[in-house]
Amino acid sequence: MRFLGKLLDRVEQIFVGLALLAITSLLFINVILRYFFSSTLSWAEEASRYGVVWIVFIGASICVCKGSHIVVDALTAKLSARWQRPFALGVTFFSILFCCVFTILSLRLTLRIAEFGQMSTTLGIPMLYVYGAMPVGGALMTLRYAQQAWRLLRGKETLT
Repeated sequence: MRFLGKLLDRVEQIFVGLALLAITSLLFINVILRYFFSSTLSWAEEASRYGVVWIVFIGASICVCKGSHIVVDALTAKLSARWQRPFALGVTFFSILFCCVFTILSLRLTLRIAEFGQMSTTLGIPMLYVYGAMPVGGALMTLRYAQQAWRLLRGKETLT
């Protein structure tokens, strides 16, 4: 189980890193082409936008794993040590529920987009691939919150 978690960590991080590198390179090349050769890659900005969509949703999963999401801990700080872990567990279960609902609804939307056969304007790719970032990211966040809940239940998760 730990091996799969670490593998998922690496895959997410490599994906986000490579996507960011590709977007940066693509936009840099497009700027060079525009200013020095009076030409552009017509599809570069659209591809970059779609890449950022994927980075955001995969990055959200990474943030769940690392505990990097913004947290308002005013209530948690006021609780006694005895109640902090149960409260954190409740918040984590609520997050799992939210991510499950988000994943299901975004999957429905993605399937509907696929059913209509909507294509991107410049790239000409099915919008299914763009909208697919939502259910994939939602499922990954659900998995990450489930891992966090498991660690909280076992007493392995540190409360900050």
